[in-house]
Amino acid sequence: MIEDRHKKEHTCCLCGLEFIGWGNNPSPLKEDTEDNPNVCCNDCNYSKVVPARNEELRRERINTY
Repeated sequence: MIEDRHKKEHTCCLCGLEFIGWGNNPSPLKEDTEDNPNVCCNDCNYSKVVPARNEELRRERINTY
């Protein structure tokens, strides 16, 4: 049976707020554990996760030249 994650209540692993929806992958700021698949809210995704991913890409590009 497919779990209805889009209807499930989650707690953001970055800010602690509760939200309903799919959630977002918080990597590279927080990784999943065996017993806890971490998800973050949309606000943290846009304000923290995406900038962290962009910074990782920038560093990788600098190191390849």
